[in-house]
Amino acid sequence: MERALNKILDIVSDISLGLSCADDSRDFLRGYLFALKENEEVTRYELLMLMKFYDRLVADKRFVAE
Repeated sequence: MERALNKILDIVSDISLGLSCADDSRDFLRGYLFALKENEEVTRYELLMLMKFYDRLVADKRFVAE
């Protein structure tokens, strides 16, 4: 779980610096989380929770930027 949260932090930092876009990053994060699930480092529930957390985080970031 810690690895997944650190990856989300890295991705959001990259988006903030303009190094990647949110849509491409979401696809990358989804693949990363599925790999963690297959290695049994996160559960399906945690995977879904982390994706929802990321989506809300990016949505709030866009709202604040506007």
